[in-house]
Amino acid sequence: MINGKTVTALIQARVSSARMPKKHFRKIGDRSVIEWILWRLSHIPGIDQIVISTTLEPGSDLYAQYQSRHQYEVFQHNGDVNDVVGRHIQAVTRYPGDYYLYISGDCPLVDEGFIQDLFTALLEQSPSLVIGEQSIHEGTSLLSRECMKYIDCNSITPDQRENFGYMIDYKGHDVVVVKVPAKLSTKLCRISVDNMADLRFMNHLESICRHKNIEFNLENSVDIIIENQAILRLHEHVKQKDVSHVTKRFVFLTEASQDVGLGHLSRMIALAQELNEAYHHNINFLVNDDALAKEKLVNEGYIFDYHTYQPDNLSAILTSFNCTAVIVDLKDHNKFNDILHALNKEVIYYDRIEVPSFQNVLILQGIHPLLVPSPECRLYSGLGTVFINKKLEFEIKAKHKKHGIYISFGASDPDQWLAKALAVLPDDQPIFVKKGIYSNYTIENIRNNIMVSEEDNYKYVSSCAYGICAYGVTFYELLLSGAKVFCTARTQADNDLLGYLETQNYCRRFSLIEEIADLYDIERLPALDLYDLYVQEREAFIKSLLSLV
Repeated sequence: MINGKTVTALIQARVSSARMPKKHFRKIGDRSVIEWILWRLSHIPGIDQIVISTTLEPGSDLYAQYQSRHQYEVFQHNGDVNDVVGRHIQAVTRYPGDYYLYISGDCPLVDEGFIQDLFTALLEQSPSLVIGEQSIHEGTSLLSRECMKYIDCNSITPDQRENFGYMIDYKGHDVVVVKVPAKLSTKLCRISVDNMADLRFMNHLESICRHKNIEFNLENSVDIIIENQAILRLHEHVKQKDVSHVTKRFVFLTEASQDVGLGHLSRMIALAQELNEAYHHNINFLVNDDALAKEKLVNEGYIFDYHTYQPDNLSAILTSFNCTAVIVDLKDHNKFNDILHALNKEVIYYDRIEVPSFQNVLILQGIHPLLVPSPECRLYSGLGTVFINKKLEFEIKAKHKKHGIYISFGASDPDQWLAKALAVLPDDQPIFVKKGIYSNYTIENIRNNIMVSEEDNYKYVSSCAYGICAYGVTFYELLLSGAKVFCTARTQADNDLLGYLETQNYCRRFSLIEEIADLYDIERLPALDLYDLYVQEREAFIKSLLSLV
């Protein structure tokens, strides 16, 4: 209670966000987004009760799971899920009070100091609305019960009903604008969580705070950003979604296994990052029931965004998504043709040459010799169709000093090329190794000067001077990082393509492990800086792809 007035914290949240469903339950460190907000609000004096204002959509019961640790209520609106104003007015009716502290459920860095400044204004007078100056802090204001009713009466259009209070003219009302500390007054970056890039950014800040043994809060986070603004690159590609934006739904049908490796899944994750984070579209993965495939998706943050399939239930799962398009990246593209044809949706195949009769969009990974598709087929290839993980892009932009050799032969490496390569390479270079997660041999005793990287080994990739790999995702990760690449192939088609790439001085080919012992041949390759061109071509490709679906 403030100055004899009751205050209810009203948290706006729902499970069915188009870009990132169930985002409030995704983890930042050891707490979910919504739990960070509840924890912060529970420590602020003056708040009489906390209410999560949500909907009756499936999954909304998850909001009650923290009630054993925090005292709060969950209000579920039985009405149009897009009528946010109507939802909050029903909550106000259920939980009557004098003032309502409106909190965006997307902002885990709710700031106690800022809220106390709002409360101070309430101590001095009884305004209708208390807001802060333009600042990095997002989505928090203090409204009287009468002001809530005014918003309801004056929110007429669908946009006004969906965007609580932001499009209303408060002229003639008693509005107090609270000053904020100087270092918070500049909108350095986004601090809301709307997509995976925002979640990666928040986890990065939380990790730094944990290692510094300081509290993960707004003030400390701003200090970290001011000290090292390079970390803003983690989500600089995320732009504010236009109110006229139409969200499209993409399903990625892919796979990973000891036989297939991780390449198909890895590049679909990278494409999903682009469509979701930079272009605000909804994504879901359909993946085979493989433990390491599921682990990779979870590690990338897609804990609620994947489903496993079996051949006998694939059709039903695809139908349930009601998607705009299915993007298919499988080792055997033909095994689900009948199911995909019957779906009657746009089907886009990645990395296949032959054209099924029922679709007309093909994407080939990376640089190819001039290909002439059939008249009815739309074919894409080139740097713009290479997709690398946003974590690697972050490291590439850091422009690390180049040194050492990076070696990876994929997640399976059935022929143990990695162990054989380590046995013949000279000792004058540090060696960074990515051992295949499906491989079952050891490399630790082969030599002493190797560093075995973990799952997220992108700093090693981006800083190496030389790369040795099999053709696939890793080849393009190394190429775009500026490494000089020795590459081999597992299939005749890949070997033919490498022959073309070698003539264009993108790499040097090898067929026998002994050929990599002398780095002189690869040293003669010109230094390539392709990343900026890649970004330009990728943007053009994505825009063209979106125009087709």
